[in-house]
Amino acid sequence: MNSKMLKKISLLSYLFPYVFLSMYTDFAFGSMWMYLFMLIAFIALSLFLTKNNQQELIVKGNIISFCSSALLIFASGLIENQWYFKPFSAIGLLLFVTIIMIFFQIFCFKLYSKKRVYR
Repeated sequence: MNSKMLKKISLLSYLFPYVFLSMYTDFAFGSMWMYLFMLIAFIALSLFLTKNNQQELIVKGNIISFCSSALLIFASGLIENQWYFKPFSAIGLLLFVTIIMIFFQIFCFKLYSKKRVYR
């Protein structure tokens, strides 16, 4: 598969609002399982990008995911329920989780890169 197609597929997979769905599931159903799904999805995406030498898309993709989640937070009315995500607001938690996910993905990238060098 060519690199332009891989970039498009990767960026499209980041359009999915992982953080919003996790926050909404937590708010609506009191379940935190979607946070685990989000973590697994982001790690799988970062390993896919690393395997295909597209590491620069990790940060770009997270910005896209942040924007899509922020738009849905404002559109869904989750912003009015700021009290639920203490000590953060809804946007504050979105920013915090996005930054944590970037660190996880970069860690996985570095870990996977070390394994590839020694093999």
